[in-house]
Amino acid sequence: MESPSSAGGYLRATEHLVVANCILRTSCNGFKFGTEAEGNLRNVSVTNCVISKRDSGRRPLAGVALESVDGAHVDDIVISNLSIEDALAPIFIRVGNRGRGMASPAPGSITNVSIRNIVATGASIASSITAVKGGRIQNIEIDGLNVTAQGGGVFVSLDVPERAASYPDADMFGKLPAVALYARGAEGFSIRSLTLSSNAADGRPAIVLDEVTQLTLSELQTSFSPQGQSLLAFRNVAGALLYGNRWSSSASFLSLSGERTKAIALRSNDLTGVPHVFVSAADVPSYEVSVDAACEPSRLN
Repeated sequence: MESPSSAGGYLRATEHLVVANCILRTSCNGFKFGTEAEGNLRNVSVTNCVISKRDSGRRPLAGVALESVDGAHVDDIVISNLSIEDALAPIFIRVGNRGRGMASPAPGSITNVSIRNIVATGASIASSITAVKGGRIQNIEIDGLNVTAQGGGVFVSLDVPERAASYPDADMFGKLPAVALYARGAEGFSIRSLTLSSNAADGRPAIVLDEVTQLTLSELQTSFSPQGQSLLAFRNVAGALLYGNRWSSSASFLSLSGERTKAIALRSNDLTGVPHVFVSAADVPSYEVSVDAACEPSRLN
């Protein structure tokens, strides 16, 4: 499903929309707003849907795709109770700057999005939430995302290309450096109860966050252990609270890098058996990370 945006030469918003109790079969995206959207999207609920591939043709690109690349503002969106089968990526949220139809191209925004109770199987690309410089992704909440990934990947650089003017699709960046979730350029980001399993061993972190501020991450559940990497990788993340997470592995829990990384707090996490709660690069001062007595930290430079 894709939303129209303009008619008769003027912009028109799509608003007060409910999509419920549907079986959506596609070789593109299960629910999509964007690409050709210059008008805004607001006050939308998508709930109780099953998304899967067609009998023939390619797999779905994304279960849910929210896109603003031509200046649109997307606001007050609720996505809940979805079963997503064999999509390349369960969730794709993108603010770009293609600027079609704009005299002076400028990125739009995606704000106030709640994603709850999603079960996705067969994912081969991580869900991604990205904004170009000057764009705004704010107040995104993920609460209950259960992902079974194909796995089998190897670690790639954290330097994901920006591709500001490119056509937005879940595979636009190629292989991402995360298995479950990659985010860049988000402010006010909450991740609760993310469950990850992988059908094959993988050398990438479960979650990679870059240029993210005001983060809360809790109740992460997984037996997945990346080969040679930390479970979580943060670069230039500021103002993060991690609590109530439970994990045991021979790998480190969190790696930190980037000179803008600061105010990272770990509270009441059960990391029994983890050799290093966090490892940090030389550009992250030790005083920017605090760990409570529930899990005494070890630190590598």
